[in-house]
Order: sequence, then C-alpha cells, then structure tokens
Amino acid sequence: MYLSSQNSLRLGLILILVSAIVMGVSIYGVYTSMNTYRDITMNQGSSSDFYINVSQGQSVSYTILVNNNITSTFTSTLISPTGGYYQEENFTGGGISESYAVPQGGQWHLAVHMNSGNTTNVSVHIGSLPFIDEAGVYSGITLLAIGIVFILFHYNMERREGEMRKQRYQ
Repeated sequence: MYLSSQNSLRLGLILILVSAIVMGVSIYGVYTSMNTYRDITMNQGSSSDFYINVSQGQSVSYTILVNNNITSTFTSTLISPTGGYYQEENFTGGGISESYAVPQGGQWHLAVHMNSGNTTNVSVHIGSLPFIDEAGVYSGITLLAIGIVFILFHYNMERREGEMRKQRYQ
C-alpha cells in the first residue's frame, strides 16, 4: 500500500487532533484528582500533615511550593498506611514535585517538616493519579509525535516531487 503525500498530511493532522483531545481529557482528569492546600504557615521545626486514599498500583503525586523563601530547608516524607516510611526527600526553598506508584492501597500520609529557616507560607498539591489519566497523557504525547512524523513525511515528499519537476523541465 502506498501512502500518498496528501494522505500523509491528512493522517498527521488527524493524529495531532486526536492527541490534543486525549491529552486535554487526561490533564483535566489529573487536575481534578488533586487536592490543594494553600498558604500554610510554617516555622522552623513545625510540621504539616496531609492524607490521601489511594488504591494499590495508583500513583501518589505531590507538589510542595515554598512561597517567597529560597533559603529554608524542608523534609517531605511519604508514609504508607502501615506506618512505614516509603519516600523521604530533603529540599531547600523553591519546592519539590514527586510521583510514586504505591505498592499497597489505603490512606497514605504526607508529612512536611521545616528543618530550618524563616517563617514562610507553603502550598501543597497532593492527589492520586489514576492509571487511565497517566496512560492518556503518555498516549497523547506518542500520538502527537507520530502525527508530526506524518506531516514531515508529507513536506519531504512535496519537496522531492518539486525537485523532480525542476529536473524534468530543465
């Protein structure tokens, strides 16, 4: 089967459109699955706790943003429903963003502790990422890349046909 230049262009545009729809729906799903806690005041030595119910195999995603303070140090700890420390990250100022596939379902606990620094406000976004939304984002990116390849194929074929016409009529 021969893929013509025009069919390549059509297929590429369709794939890009489908990828935009798939990624849009998936990103909306990710957005609605996140809980946001804004302007939590933290002092040196203070901690804040956040809880989320997650099914086994889902991803727990969290983002911690430190507002207007780049010198304070923090520790974020993801704790399993059985009380075991699953993931611990130290970071300075700015913030951190992590995502982990959890090995067991239940109520997971995110503890944020300010180790040192001045009083600051922190925003925390935490949620469970359903597999279908995560797969949708990756599928959308893949479809976008394939669509771009088909469009580039179209323009390459058009360029080659133009060169062949020039040589033929010289």
